[in-house]
Amino acid sequence: GRAPACDARRLAEALTLLTEATLVRWFGGKPQVKQQEAVEALLRIWSGAIYGCTPAELKKRWPEAAAG
Repeated sequence: GRAPACDARRLAEALTLLTEATLVRWFGGKPQVKQQEAVEALLRIWSGAIYGCTPAELKKRWPEAAAG
Protein backbone atom coordinates (compact mmCIF):
# COMPACT_ATOMS: atom_id res chain seq x y z
CA GLY A 1 0.00 0.00 0.00
CA ARG A 2 2.98 2.36 -0.05
CA ALA A 3 3.75 2.19 -3.77
CA PRO A 4 2.09 4.61 -6.19
CA ALA A 5 -0.70 3.20 -8.31
CA CYS A 6 0.49 1.55 -11.51
CA ASP A 7 -0.03 -1.57 -13.59
CA ALA A 8 1.50 -3.82 -10.96
CA ARG A 9 1.41 -6.91 -13.14
CA ARG A 10 3.43 -5.27 -15.93
CA LEU A 11 5.87 -3.70 -13.50
CA ALA A 12 6.42 -7.04 -11.77
CA GLU A 13 6.90 -8.80 -15.09
CA ALA A 14 9.43 -6.23 -16.29
CA LEU A 15 11.38 -6.30 -13.02
CA THR A 16 11.44 -10.10 -13.00
CA LEU A 17 12.69 -10.30 -16.59
CA LEU A 18 15.32 -7.63 -15.91
CA THR A 19 16.47 -9.46 -12.79
CA GLU A 20 16.63 -12.84 -14.52
CA ALA A 21 18.64 -11.47 -17.43
CA THR A 22 20.98 -9.60 -15.10
CA LEU A 23 21.62 -12.63 -12.89
CA VAL A 24 22.24 -14.89 -15.88
CA ARG A 25 24.72 -12.39 -17.31
CA TRP A 26 26.51 -11.79 -14.01
CA PHE A 27 26.45 -15.33 -12.61
CA GLY A 28 25.62 -17.68 -15.49
CA GLY A 29 29.24 -18.61 -16.03
CA LYS A 30 32.16 -17.32 -14.06
CA PRO A 31 30.80 -14.71 -11.62
CA GLN A 32 31.53 -11.23 -12.94
CA VAL A 33 30.14 -9.26 -10.01
CA LYS A 34 30.46 -9.61 -6.26
CA GLN A 35 27.24 -10.95 -4.75
CA GLN A 36 26.72 -7.94 -2.45
CA GLU A 37 27.20 -5.52 -5.36
CA ALA A 38 24.58 -7.41 -7.36
CA VAL A 39 22.12 -7.33 -4.46
CA GLU A 40 22.63 -3.60 -3.95
CA ALA A 41 22.24 -2.80 -7.65
CA LEU A 42 19.07 -4.85 -8.01
CA LEU A 43 17.61 -3.50 -4.77
CA ARG A 44 18.18 0.04 -6.02
CA ILE A 45 16.41 -0.76 -9.29
CA TRP A 46 13.46 -2.48 -7.57
CA SER A 47 12.96 0.21 -4.91
CA GLY A 48 13.25 2.96 -7.50
CA ALA A 49 10.77 1.32 -9.86
CA ILE A 50 8.24 0.47 -7.16
CA TYR A 51 8.58 3.34 -4.68
CA GLY A 52 10.44 6.03 -6.63
CA CYS A 53 13.30 6.24 -4.16
CA THR A 54 16.54 4.60 -3.10
CA PRO A 55 16.79 1.82 -0.48
CA ALA A 56 18.27 4.35 1.98
CA GLU A 57 15.30 6.68 1.44
CA LEU A 58 12.94 3.74 2.05
CA LYS A 59 14.54 3.17 5.46
CA LYS A 60 14.09 6.86 6.34
CA ARG A 61 10.46 6.95 5.18
CA TRP A 62 9.38 3.70 6.82
CA PRO A 63 11.89 2.71 9.52
CA GLU A 64 9.46 0.16 10.98
CA ALA A 65 9.55 -1.78 7.69
CA ALA A 66 13.37 -1.78 7.65
CA ALA A 67 13.43 -3.22 11.16
CA GLY A 68 11.87 -6.38 9.92
